[in-house]
Amino acid sequence: MRLARLASAVLSLPFLLAASPLAAQMIPPHPVYQGFEPVGEYDLEIAGAPQPGVELFRSDRAGSAVLMVGPGLPGALVLVPRDRAVERVDRNKVVIGNDGRAFLLADAQLQKESAFQALGTNVTFTVGGKPAQLKEKPWLLGMHQGTELLQHDVSYAFLAQQYNPSPAILRQLKATPQPVRVRVFFGNWCPHCHEMVPRILKVEKELGPSNIHFEFYGLPSPFGEEPEAKRMGVTGVPTGVVFRGGREIGRLSGSDWAIPELALKKVIDGTATKSSR
Repeated sequence: MRLARLASAVLSLPFLLAASPLAAQMIPPHPVYQGFEPVGEYDLEIAGAPQPGVELFRSDRAGSAVLMVGPGLPGALVLVPRDRAVERVDRNKVVIGNDGRAFLLADAQLQKESAFQALGTNVTFTVGGKPAQLKEKPWLLGMHQGTELLQHDVSYAFLAQQYNPSPAILRQLKATPQPVRVRVFFGNWCPHCHEMVPRILKVEKELGPSNIHFEFYGLPSPFGEEPEAKRMGVTGVPTGVVFRGGREIGRLSGSDWAIPELALKKVIDGTATKSSR
């Protein structure tokens, strides 16, 4: 599970703050604290109050460090798993690029803010002497629109931007004459979903108005007894079930997610390998 991985990695949560463009041009990125990407599984609370303006980033390059940037913080904060500490840094030493990634400048000085503890899937520490925690967001369950997934987890939007579906296949999908509905079963807790569902969201966005409509059904973990998953015979996520005229005509799973627009076209055309269900 992605959240368990985050917690077990001592919940690598780095946060970045914007420095001036001039400073960014003059000073290179920090040799370690760079490559931070948006994180959407957690919310920051201080003294029990949510901090909605705070952005979270994580960097594998920096040992799963987590960067926290936003109002109400004494500068930017960096959670450093290897030191089991939360460090404070001048917010002017944090740069967030146009691509959504963040980094510290090479001359950034980190000062210890507090130690931290991983309690289950949450992380507790102090900020300015006040109790704080990175709290796991509730999973999205049941039926949702793609826009809701993007709002719930900012990393979905970031990853969707990284995927470029085939323009030729998109044109062919847009020409689909009959309405098609694609229901994607997913879980916020599922690492494969986190990697692949943003691709479907990008395809949905690029298709725009068309006869192909997407819906997303969130499942808990485990989901073996979830009524809709049982009814549909879903045994793994992400699974995309494709309907035409109310009848299932195929499924997307496994390697299909590498190029979802191609897999979807094959299902619609009737050339996909038949589901074993």
